[in-house]
Amino acid sequence: MNKHFVYIMTLILILTLFMPAVIATESDDVILLISGDKEIYAKNTELTVDIHFNNTNIYNQNLYLSYHIFLNQQDNRVSESVQYENVRIPIILDDSLSASIQIPVDLDSKELNEYKQLYLKFDIIDEENIFWYSQSDIKMNVGTVVYVDDFFKRQIMLIRDAFKINPVIFIVNILITLLAICSIILIKKRELI
Repeated sequence: MNKHFVYIMTLILILTLFMPAVIATESDDVILLISGDKEIYAKNTELTVDIHFNNTNIYNQNLYLSYHIFLNQQDNRVSESVQYENVRIPIILDDSLSASIQIPVDLDSKELNEYKQLYLKFDIIDEENIFWYSQSDIKMNVGTVVYVDDFFKRQIMLIRDAFKINPVIFIVNILITLLAICSIILIKKRELI
């Protein structure tokens, strides 16, 4: 009987944790999911945004993905727009009404350099009907990315990304660097003797 109790409690826990997210996203007309990190440290980077349309009536061939830059975020809403217009990438859906788009993020400008933290909110613009989805009645589930100006975290992120891109070359470079350091230490010790 204890096994059945554990199985039932586990099932209830899983349903409790994951069902609200599924229920919330099914009612949205469009879902924008950011793949990867929700916190970035580089001023110039590329993010992957996965888009899925639940309502095909709002899709047309003149939709573009973009983002807005804000100063702060309160209660999952953003305010105080710093830069509203940014790069626009066309949205071309596959058969499953989805698209995965690589969008370049450029925060290296004179206006943005004074801020230590910025919030990026992704949005879709309909150039055919001339409106932003976020300013309409269209229900969107949108993620927010935070830029933080932190030197040490940026260096850690660079090392992590280098390892992700090509771990073999990264490990070889580390080994060669360690070998060079050990060689220099040994040469210095021999000179002292």
